[in-house]
Amino acid sequence: MIEWLNNIDIELMVFLNSFNNEYFDHVFWMISGKLTWIPLYLTVIAILFRKNLKQAIYLLLLTAVLILLADQISSGIIKPLVHRLRPSHTPAIEEILHYVNGYRGGPFGFVSSHAANTVAFAGFFSLVFGNRTFTVISILWALLVSYSRIYLGVHFPGDILGGLAVGVFAAFVTYFIYRKFSRHKRLDGCCEQPFSGSDINVATAVLLANTGIIFIISAFL
Repeated sequence: MIEWLNNIDIELMVFLNSFNNEYFDHVFWMISGKLTWIPLYLTVIAILFRKNLKQAIYLLLLTAVLILLADQISSGIIKPLVHRLRPSHTPAIEEILHYVNGYRGGPFGFVSSHAANTVAFAGFFSLVFGNRTFTVISILWALLVSYSRIYLGVHFPGDILGGLAVGVFAAFVTYFIYRKFSRHKRLDGCCEQPFSGSDINVATAVLLANTGIIFIISAFL
């Protein structure tokens, strides 16, 4: 059964990675870059500080816990235990895959930390903001970032699915902590105020603009 799933994963990897051209090389290289999304992160931080200081600090601390949880489960626990080679280091297919800028990543790829971290961020703030539009856009963003890892040849689809599961787990665990302790007497009034629709719309617009700029810039590279 495991061998059968692995073979399907390999075939799907080769198929999905085959759709490439110079333009999308630039697009997905930037989409995969962590620094690319600084405008989004700064916007979310600014929105947090538009509420009261306690709420902002509390959510920033939980965001650190969120990313630490997603990243450590994926990179600190699962990868060292599973030791599954990345497609870029898998002898059967490494020479036929498409890579960008010579990047092949480290030896092990299950699960994808990119997928885990972006899904954790999108999921947690979707729950915190409680806005349908932001939820849809941020989830699509997380999936786009996740797919970029397949395009770049450094993660199997199975690595991505594993990362998505870790990200969802981290998001719900962190949100549970958020709701649990925001009701604690010492935090009364800290975190019960809903975020305004206009603030959330700004975050959504920045995410869309950030993504759009990538596609536009890539046309001139």
